[in-house]
Amino acid sequence: MCVDCHGQVTPGVVAAWRDSRHARTTPTAALAQPALQRRFSADETPAQGAESAVGCFECHGL
Repeated sequence: MCVDCHGQVTPGVVAAWRDSRHARTTPTAALAQPALQRRFSADETPAQGAESAVGCFECHGL
């Protein structure tokens, strides 16, 4: 998982992510919000990551 390596290379970024709402939601949950509230640019997510915590790629990699 990305966090394993990034936790060693950029521990401050990982700590900020762990304390953010991103670490506590999934793409499926984000997409269930009304469009103006979700702040998530994708209309759908790949099934393999739909129930994982939201990381940088889910928003910034699209």
